[in-house]
Amino acid sequence: MLYASVPKLISFVIAMGCTVLLYCFLQKSETLYNIAFAISIGMVGIACALLLPYSSVQPTLGTTYSFKSFVIIVLGG
Repeated sequence: MLYASVPKLISFVIAMGCTVLLYCFLQKSETLYNIAFAISIGMVGIACALLLPYSSVQPTLGTTYSFKSFVIIVLGG
């Protein structure tokens, strides 16, 4: 049986909602670099807010995620 805690389920629903809204917005607008940058900064803020309940706050909190993101960007081109 699969088990997910309520906070994780809420975070998942919020993340999926943000993804759907972002997709709909980008389909109906011209994608300019400034708009894409502003949206990505906003999504990072939302992701951090959803991540904080699951980890302790410390100065090196984002290092693991930054490294994974950098590797994905390098491999993706």
